Amino acid sequence: MNISENNSFRFIKNQKGSFTIEASLVFPLVFLVTILLIFMSLYVYQKSTLYYLADTTAKRASWVWDNTYRDGITGEFNPYEKDPGTQQQLQNDGLYWRFNDFNMMDVLTFQFKEAVDAKELSISASDRSAPSRSSSLVNYKLQRAVTTLPKGVSGSISYENKFYKRKITVHLENPLKMPDFVKSWFRQELVEAEASSFVTEPTEFIRTVDFAMYLGKKLSQPGAPAKSAVTSILTKTKK
Repeated sequence: MNISENNSFRFIKNQKGSFTIEASLVFPLVFLVTILLIFMSLYVYQKSTLYYLADTTAKRASWVWDNTYRDGITGEFNPYEKDPGTQQQLQNDGLYWRFNDFNMMDVLTFQFKEAVDAKELSISASDRSAPSRSSSLVNYKLQRAVTTLPKGVSGSISYENKFYKRKITVHLENPLKMPDFVKSWFRQELVEAEASSFVTEPTEFIRTVDFAMYLGKKLSQPGAPAKSAVTSILTKTKK
């Protein structure tokens, strides 16, 4: 027993062949883990870059949504450019541009579901040309927002108007730039990212609240002509 125990102790203490074991087992494992971390970093980088593009596009579109003449990146425009004949400001979308945010005919015919349906446009991977103003105002705004995207990126951009909230959503896709055997690991050929941004107009909101308060005071006055006019209109509509 003593001889076998001594042999076992010597075998454990003996360092011969340790380099061979490390070279054949430990080093390949460390190498594979390192390669895996590198590819994971590349995937996260591509995913983060695509999300940044989607988030930036959505925020820029919502930021200049109230005026298509504003620069898509800086938001600048010339408020002093006027028509020589009418002396009206040129660089604006008109007084009633908000009615074009949804289908007014659907609202007037009480088809509210169709009126609030999101308007969606596909993003081509190669076309980054400036859109034409002959299209609808919403389509023009959406098309103009994607002109700053780099070529090769595809996807869709949509605008949703539910009266109480307006949201722009950008969904982008880009081919996964990795070897085929790595794509099989991730089980996908594309990198996808989606970001949203709400359209806010603090000035218009304050103006609307002030108008509602003013109208409420006028209608609350006894014998107010505005109140009688509204009452007569409602009475006619009920008949």
